[in-house]
Amino acid sequence: MSFSLPHLISRRDTGGTNVASSIPQPLAHLGALSASSLALISRNTSAEPKSVASPTMPAEFESLRISSTTPSSSPETALCDIRAAALAQAFPQPPNARKAKAGNTMRPSTFRPHILAKQRILGWTTPYAVEQQRSYDHIPAPDQAVALAEMANALSDNSLSTYAAGPMRFSQWCDDRGIAEELRMPAHPFLLACFLASAAGRKSGSCAKNWLNGVAYWHHVNLAPWHGDVECVRKVLRSVVKKGTAFKRPPRGPVTIDHLHLLRSKLDITTPRGAAFWALALCAFWGCRRLGELTLESKKSFKAVHDVSRSARINRSHQWGRDVVSIHLPWTKTTGTQGGSLIVTLTGDDLCPVTALDNHFRINNHAELDTPFFAYREGHVWRPTTKTDFLLFVTTTIRAGGLEQVFGHSFRIGGSVHFLCTGVEPEVVMKIGGWTSTCFLIYWRRLETIIPAAISRAWASDLSSFASRHQLSDDIFSEIDVVPT
Repeated sequence: MSFSLPHLISRRDTGGTNVASSIPQPLAHLGALSASSLALISRNTSAEPKSVASPTMPAEFESLRISSTTPSSSPETALCDIRAAALAQAFPQPPNARKAKAGNTMRPSTFRPHILAKQRILGWTTPYAVEQQRSYDHIPAPDQAVALAEMANALSDNSLSTYAAGPMRFSQWCDDRGIAEELRMPAHPFLLACFLASAAGRKSGSCAKNWLNGVAYWHHVNLAPWHGDVECVRKVLRSVVKKGTAFKRPPRGPVTIDHLHLLRSKLDITTPRGAAFWALALCAFWGCRRLGELTLESKKSFKAVHDVSRSARINRSHQWGRDVVSIHLPWTKTTGTQGGSLIVTLTGDDLCPVTALDNHFRINNHAELDTPFFAYREGHVWRPTTKTDFLLFVTTTIRAGGLEQVFGHSFRIGGSVHFLCTGVEPEVVMKIGGWTSTCFLIYWRRLETIIPAAISRAWASDLSSFASRHQLSDDIFSEIDVVPT
């Protein structure tokens, strides 16, 4: 692609206005955009606040023209126009791209503009994508843009950011070895095997898998054939996983009852922030939920289809002498936008999640329906609780208290471990935490506690059953040393 940023900036629409100067800098790097497409992007990514984009085609797309003609005679210009429009649809209000971290810098390329990590899958192209663009000239450009945007929207922002490492590391590796742009997509299976082999003994298996998944999704968005499931790639990946054991992070420890008591001692739950943080901590623990399902990624990242808000459906019931609260979550990691339920039960003590929720609603009252669920009042505004802010408080408090350090997933792990240790059936724990298979067993921690407790309960149950069947008196147990549960 021969178009450059100076070429773009010098382009003007028919009225003499420098349209390129008004679009966000990340999109300005895309290259040869037509004047009408630049105007479209300028409207769609305006700094003016607007609602979340509708999944239907915006009205502005109806007037999209490629290089003032339809279809464009230049596949390079057509591809850039359509990708820019797709980015505007998929990311209506993107922040500016940050300076790349050490090790993440890229050689300048018109195929790989400097944009946000989560935009790379959609915004990075290759000569293959340019060449293939001619094959789609019969499809209206607005429809192409919407379809590409929806391919990006199929993943959460976190997944897009995680997958973005794949195209970046692959491109860096190809640049370092002089692999021609034309040979990078569709990537030959042996090229992929060589790329993965560079991670052997240097990266964990999960890291290498994420790289490969990212390169695969990048191929899918660019409508390129994918050969990553060929045997040579699978065998190299298996070796990388074996050699990457040393680079695996140690299992995250669980949040315990002691951790919760420490957090409570440092929170004033009569204040808006304290009430929200305490309710969040207990809901994450007793509900065995991921923090990403209850908090926001950033203060401005709220999406109604992903983040739980005060408009969430809340059901209250009274079962077996205890109050139960069920809150609908619009998105979970395992079910996507099918959502799930946060279910908490009255415990009747100072760690009761139902009491904490009621306190949060009482202190942080009169919230609008689109207010994030665990947001709290700060003066006259609502401050969303982000995962980063909450974990900063948690880790700082626990470090000062001298307890074992925990992380975001530790609440989910801790709740499941606590339930298992107290005799709750694994199948019930699976339902509480929204696990769809027994893969949740990999999150078990403190097996030295779970296993003896389960064995003791089983033995005690057998003894009680034996005594009942043979009509033995209860004092038989005074002769038997039973480990209490």
